Amino acid sequence: DGVVYVGSRDNYLYALDAASGELRWRYETGGWVESSPAVVGGVVYVGSYDKYLYALDAASGQLRWRYETGGAVESSPAVVDGVVYVGSDDKYLYALDARSGQPRWRYETGSRVESSPAVVDGVVYVGSHDNYLYALDAASGQPRWRYETGRDVRSSPAVVDGVVYVGSRDNYLYALDARSGQPRRRYKTGGDVRSSPAVVDGVVYVGSVDRSVYALDAESGQLRWRYQTGDYVSSSPAVVDGVVYVGSEDKYVYALPTDQLSRWDDASRSSDRNVGTGGTGAAVGTLSVGTLFPEPGGCSPGGCSFDLGDLGGGFSF
Repeated sequence: DGVVYVGSRDNYLYALDAASGELRWRYETGGWVESSPAVVGGVVYVGSYDKYLYALDAASGQLRWRYETGGAVESSPAVVDGVVYVGSDDKYLYALDARSGQPRWRYETGSRVESSPAVVDGVVYVGSHDNYLYALDAASGQPRWRYETGRDVRSSPAVVDGVVYVGSRDNYLYALDARSGQPRRRYKTGGDVRSSPAVVDGVVYVGSVDRSVYALDAESGQLRWRYQTGDYVSSSPAVVDGVVYVGSEDKYVYALPTDQLSRWDDASRSSDRNVGTGGTGAAVGTLSVGTLFPEPGGCSPGGCSFDLGDLGGGFSF
């Protein structure tokens, strides 16, 4: 509806006009809002470090309901078939009625649930700081299976064609069978994989703390290309119209062609990292936030980068 919803470390959730950036409304919580909002049926669902999950009217910002967990809600909610699924730092994954906020069920893991759940074919997939990825029945919360990685799972899973893709702080990206949890393959990066993978047209895109963005063949797990930024890549890539958009902790947002191998070779990719200046927003498809004008030097054959400074929270449109 032409509105961007974004949380901030000033404790507010903001609703901004997508075309002009003008403020529609803002809602103050009691803590940082690093959870990415979900907008379904005219309601915005978002978590806060104040331990609450909030349901707000998308048009006015008025509170519909809020539900208190036992810890900070860093996880981003998923809303499917009238149920909101969200994790909390109190170790639980919650399933709440989307209209009333009443609990349907909760499942206790062994540690914080910072990962955001994915709900596919009646199964909820979510990671925990206890090193496991969990598959739970969406209706009852009963466990289907769990898979142990080498460190905590902060990455949010992506489920495509019967395969669950998820990163771990043990440096690996995993591909697991969605029904059984059996491993199909894994790929080792040079650092923690906190980034959540995006899977488009048979390619898995994911960031790593080793400063790189990876493109991996979804079927074989073989590396197609990687692109090095100036700092950790903990953000999750978005792929639109043949371009990978991803943020780095070097304060840049990068726009990288998906066909990197046809644009330039590995040598130029490792030696000619894009470091442009300028830009006061980000663009995806036809939707823009602010106005994006890269200065000369901001683009190279490998893509473009735009300096946005420090951003907290996630965007929803």
